[in-house]
Amino acid sequence: MKRRAFITLLGGAAVTWPLAARAQQPAMPVIGLLGGVSAGLWALLAPAGAGAQLNASPLRLGYVWLGESGSVSDALAGLLKGLQDLDYVDGKNLKLDKYYANGSEQQLNALLAEIVQKGKTDVLVSVGTIVTRAVKKATTTIPVVSFTGDPISAGVVTSIAHPGGNITGFTVSAGPEIGEKWVELLHEAFPKISRVAVLWDSANPYSIALVARVEEAAARLNLTLFSHGLREPSDFAAAFDAIRSEKAEALVTDTDPLTAAHTTEIAGFAINSKLPGVFGRDMIEAGGLMSYGASIFDVHRNGASYVDKIAKGANPGDLPIQQPIKFELVVNLKTAKALGLDVPASVLARADEVIE
Repeated sequence: MKRRAFITLLGGAAVTWPLAARAQQPAMPVIGLLGGVSAGLWALLAPAGAGAQLNASPLRLGYVWLGESGSVSDALAGLLKGLQDLDYVDGKNLKLDKYYANGSEQQLNALLAEIVQKGKTDVLVSVGTIVTRAVKKATTTIPVVSFTGDPISAGVVTSIAHPGGNITGFTVSAGPEIGEKWVELLHEAFPKISRVAVLWDSANPYSIALVARVEEAAARLNLTLFSHGLREPSDFAAAFDAIRSEKAEALVTDTDPLTAAHTTEIAGFAINSKLPGVFGRDMIEAGGLMSYGASIFDVHRNGASYVDKIAKGANPGDLPIQQPIKFELVVNLKTAKALGLDVPASVLARADEVIE
């Protein structure tokens, strides 16, 4: 594997906060984390020997998201790394509670009701637009650090600079216009392709806005686009059959909890159907060809600073929504070989990571 690390700054700077000595802090509030980590990953992140003694009021992280039990994500790994850098140690001044919705919004709402009813959580960290919207309905009093595609279009906040209320956080993309970049990247790499399919979550407001930009780019580049909105995991089989019948030549897939939970299935379909495409970062590991977007790990690592700030008494409504500052282009040459394709040198030269 060859890795190329290039950091792209798209305005602004990373959010950091001065670190105070834990011994001088008042008793810590409880924090609920909406988003999954395995015991092995947490053990890796926590310093050796940690957890010998518990503070009187450890920081409680309740992890809830739409993913499946036991799943590990770049989002959680980044957040935990950020918390570790701020001297939060599991078993000492941190306690992690994990809740998994297993792809069910009904189960997600039940978990949120349970958290609110317990009344032990002082801060929630919500990962994903769907999760954040559910949190907004569940509580207007618990401070929330959110990670969404576009909190404005999702109705989560009304202002980026002054979110107000109980929700602040970070966006995980440059906005819906990233959809245009995906289509342009695909067209640059494979200009002979004219028929493109897109898979997306029709229940996600951010995905709706993003696919509108995908459609605009496809029209501008004279590409025929086949759009497949999904609502449930059972919708994938029918969408795959339709894409085959449409004789699509490439595939673009939105990144959201629904598609992220089926990365292996989607990537496998693309390879078996000989479809090059642009996917989320997790799908590259499963065999997808190309990925372009914000570094999920980096965004969530920066997000730990807001968790720490609120834990020390900051009002989330006074903290502006932050945008990502690091974007990554990843190309999987193993998949390109399996598809019998040559990725242009111009694309490879810009890649932050090339998997060989």
